[in-house]
Amino acid sequence: MNYLRVPAEVSLADIRAKSCSWSPGMYRQVMIPTSKVISVGELLANYENGMEVGSLAYVRQSDYAFIRTKALQDHSVLTQSKGDSIISITPQAYEKAVRNHPGRIVKDGDILYARGGAVGEVGIVHGCGTATISSHLLHLRFTDHPYYCFAFLKHPICKLQQQPKVKGAIHALDNFHIDTLLRCLVPFPHQPDAERVIRYVSALMEAIVDKEKMIRIKNSEIDSFIRLELESCQNKNACFLFLYPSVGEVRELGRLDAAMYSIAFKRKVFLIKNYFR
Repeated sequence: MNYLRVPAEVSLADIRAKSCSWSPGMYRQVMIPTSKVISVGELLANYENGMEVGSLAYVRQSDYAFIRTKALQDHSVLTQSKGDSIISITPQAYEKAVRNHPGRIVKDGDILYARGGAVGEVGIVHGCGTATISSHLLHLRFTDHPYYCFAFLKHPICKLQQQPKVKGAIHALDNFHIDTLLRCLVPFPHQPDAERVIRYVSALMEAIVDKEKMIRIKNSEIDSFIRLELESCQNKNACFLFLYPSVGEVRELGRLDAAMYSIAFKRKVFLIKNYFR
């Protein structure tokens, strides 16, 4: 359904605000098909902005994690850990970030909002351990019905309302204003069984979250089975030897991706090529 539409009629004040332009596109707005809407600002108990810890705080392994905007993706309701979306940081950096700001401490089940990059993207923290968040993220806490509110923040009807006027990761961040979030309108049922509808939508979103968690568990189990199979059926007469790429190898592959020539990548390729039954 197309929620971004030109209204059937506009007020004289709207026309004056648009410098008397008669272009229909100038008056496009998100049309919410219900008479009851509540702003996010009214639904929030509070929110907390994260803090940058700096690249010097990044370490290979730690009990403390730093969540970045990349962890919030449109295709997932849970935070993603792919690449450098979630980075290990030093205990000192974590303590500095959360000192006097307990709202920067996030745990499984908390809702995060991207105020930079993909502005308006949301996700639920999962499997991050003891973590804090980037300054490009907000930690949201709703007064009531958190799953219902999250479901609609994830929906195009709310995302369209928050589209930044300036596109691009840096420009969108520089031009973000908190009212972009607080003024976003969330539709609510306006009927006798409204509470039942809210509970139903909340239950559906909670079920989606649980399903995604189970998918990740199953995916991890499958990955473990594949690795075990590969490692237990290796050709014992061959061993892994890392060599820097030659000009011939680069020409053959036709790519300059640094990761393709790394030790980690070549070790994985060797594990597959050296597999036998």
